[in-house]
Amino acid sequence: MKVTLLGHASILVEMKSARCLMDPVFQDPFEDTAVVSCPRRAIHLDKIPPVDLLVISHSHLDHFDIPSLAYVARKSRNCDVVCPKDHTIVYTLEQLGFTKIHPEEPHKHFKLRGYELLTTHSNVTNVTEIGIVFKDASGTFWNQVDTVISPATAAATPKQAGPIDLLFAMYASQNFDFFASRGTSFPHQMHAMNLHNVMAIRPRMTVPGCGR
Repeated sequence: MKVTLLGHASILVEMKSARCLMDPVFQDPFEDTAVVSCPRRAIHLDKIPPVDLLVISHSHLDHFDIPSLAYVARKSRNCDVVCPKDHTIVYTLEQLGFTKIHPEEPHKHFKLRGYELLTTHSNVTNVTEIGIVFKDASGTFWNQVDTVISPATAAATPKQAGPIDLLFAMYASQNFDFFASRGTSFPHQMHAMNLHNVMAIRPRMTVPGCGR
């Protein structure tokens, strides 16, 4: 299994029997001098191969970018698409021409030809979202994305999926109140919860991933 971070939330997962793309955002629509990604990135669209599976975690625009999805549709319209049960996501994917859309609840375990998928639960209530575990003979990768997971989910997921080799963990050292001029304090409680979850999951490798 090869996992390539294309920037922010966009991830390409290449397994022996399937090529998967998750949350494709091929440009940075929020970067307008106020926020800058470091290092800066450039996506060479001609280098992105057709995919067998597209995964959308939730409808926030830094994960659900319609121009990027339209590009994927032109190359991989008949790929399978796994997403949460969100009417906006499903409607948009249908309008873009995707033909194999699978809106799923958390805790759904797929055993496919040569690999497995497991959708994971989020405690967030203001958006419908999922994390996902990719598994094949070479390893197991859990992309938590922006999901806030409970200690029960942190403990139960490795029991169901097996040991986690790579975890993209939700990382929340940022404070969004700062951007609204409401406060500059460090979010100690959220940060501690995320670190405790990583300790409970005990992956072989952890990468600080997305975060709200």
